[in-house]
Amino acid sequence: MSVKVWRYSMPNEDKYYGGWFIAFIDAAGCVAILSDYGNYSHRWSRGREERDMRQFLLNCSPDYVADKFGYGVRAEIDGEATREAIRSYIVERRREESIGAEIARQEWELAGGDLDSDVDFSAWMRETSLEDAYEFYRNHRPQLQSFMRQVWPRLRDCLTADLESEIKARSEAP
Repeated sequence: MSVKVWRYSMPNEDKYYGGWFIAFIDAAGCVAILSDYGNYSHRWSRGREERDMRQFLLNCSPDYVADKFGYGVRAEIDGEATREAIRSYIVERRREESIGAEIARQEWELAGGDLDSDVDFSAWMRETSLEDAYEFYRNHRPQLQSFMRQVWPRLRDCLTADLESEIKARSEAP
C-alpha cells in the first residue's frame, strides 16, 4: 500500500534567528520535522481518518501540537501559563453557563495558589473539581517554544498555500 507524502522546506529567514525546516507529512498521520529548533515527530491515528492530514494540522491548536511534539522532552511547569489556561477555561465555562458562580469563584481562587512545581500542580489536581485537569498543565521547553514561535507558523503558511493551490486547480479543471 502506498501512502501520499508531502514534503515542505524553508531556508533560514534571518541569519541571526534561523528558522529553517524540512517537514514530511503523510496521509497516514505521520509528521516529521527537522529544524534549527530541534527535530519533532508524532503520529496521529485516532479521529482523523477522513480528513486530509494537512487540514487536520491546520485545525489543531498550537498548544495541542506542542504537547504532541514535546512528549518525552524534559520540561518544567510554567506556573503562569498553567494558571492562565485554568482561568481561561473557567471564564469559558461561565460564559456557557456550564458552571455556577460559586464553583467558578472557588476554582479561580484555587488557581491563584502556587503552581510553580509539579508537586504544586499535583496538589491543585487533587483539590480541583474541573474535569480533565491534567489538560491545563503548561510547561517550559525553550527549544520547543522557539520552534512553535519561529517554525510552526511558517509551516502552517505552507500547508495553507498548498491546500488553496489544490482547491484552485480542481476548480479550474475541465
